[in-house]
Formats: sequence, structure tokens, C-alpha cells
Amino acid sequence: MPTITRTAPAAAPSPRWRFDVQLISAHALAQYMTFRGFTVRSLAERCGEKQWSTVAQLRSGRTNTCRPDLARKIEKALDAPSGSLFVPRVTTVPGAPVHLPQSTTTRRRPRP
Repeated sequence: MPTITRTAPAAAPSPRWRFDVQLISAHALAQYMTFRGFTVRSLAERCGEKQWSTVAQLRSGRTNTCRPDLARKIEKALDAPSGSLFVPRVTTVPGAPVHLPQSTTTRRRPRP
């Protein structure tokens, strides 16, 4: 008689989360920069960024997320109230599996 062995199902890997901040408005950022007399490069230098491309992409609207520490430095350099240019956002890391809860009910398609 063959032996049957049972193994516990493998635990699903947890998704990897990343905390970013999202720019509320590229136009508002550009207005603050103009009002305070900053160029993209001068703002990046004031924030301690070696590469100014992130600041340029935020201003142009090409991207709307950045690291929380950079967002704080930008708001401080522009003398903007905290939270006036950026809002918190939690995202999943690209390529990491995302596990959604399974529905307990099944929907049936209506018959034609």
C-alpha cells in the first residue's frame, strides 16, 4: 500500500511595500521655485542632491513621486508649509507579488 504524505501549504510571501511621497502639483512646485528664485539646479544643490534630474522631473511633471527626505528638504528650501507640496503614499515594489484577499462569494455571469 502506498504511503501518502501531507505537507502544509507554503505560506504566501508578503508583498514588499515602499513609502514614497507624491507631488500634489507640478505647477505649484514651479510657482514656489519662481517665487523664491530657485532654478532646478540651485534647488537640487540646496537640498544636497548630487543629481538634479529628480527635481527637474518633479517640476516638469514627468514624475510625481520621490523619497520622503527629499520632499522635506524641498519644502524646507522653498519655505513652504509642511504637506503643502507633497502627500504620503504607500506603493508596492515593482515585481513583488501582490496578494489580494480572495472573495468568498462567486459571481455568475448572466446567461445570454
